[in-house]
Amino acid sequence: MYHRYHEATKGDCTIADNTMTARAMLMWNAVFISVLNTSISCHATTRNESDASSRLVALATAQFPNLTKAERAMLVFVDVKNRTQGDFAFGGSNALLNDPTNDLANADSWTHDRDVRAEMIRWLCADPDASRLVDPGGIRLLGARITGRLNLSRIHVPFPIVLRNCAIPERITLAAAHIPSLGLGGQPYPRIGRSRN
Repeated sequence: MYHRYHEATKGDCTIADNTMTARAMLMWNAVFISVLNTSISCHATTRNESDASSRLVALATAQFPNLTKAERAMLVFVDVKNRTQGDFAFGGSNALLNDPTNDLANADSWTHDRDVRAEMIRWLCADPDASRLVDPGGIRLLGARITGRLNLSRIHVPFPIVLRNCAIPERITLAAAHIPSLGLGGQPYPRIGRSRN
């Protein structure tokens, strides 16, 4: 009789131990997520603070008044003096590839803050004063809407361009363009043409 009671008690302890272990794991996961969110928030704050001193932002503001949030994020990200680069400049609230807010299926609901003018990307590639301030890693943009036609014809782009999960409603023109690499990940059928028209 003692033996059966001991086994039952031991089994109950195992269940209790497993429950405590699961609770501890959930608690540590919550702490980890909280720390991760704080880190992302601090990283975004650092970028916002650094854009005030970015020479590239100052040059762009003179050429393109009323910068959007996504344009400012892109300029700070590509700045050669930016020491806190992540993987992407992001048009939305984060740089998580799998976040539904960065899904192209939701692009119709994106706000104007996610807009990046195609002319600004061309300017970064073609203007010698601007392009020499761009990091060799190039333009890496996530979850933005490119407004206007991106015409890179006859430009020797000195850095790669990645437009990941970006809404690009108009054609990209690449006649006689030289680009180390062009990434359009997340685009189901990118519209690319050679003609300048």
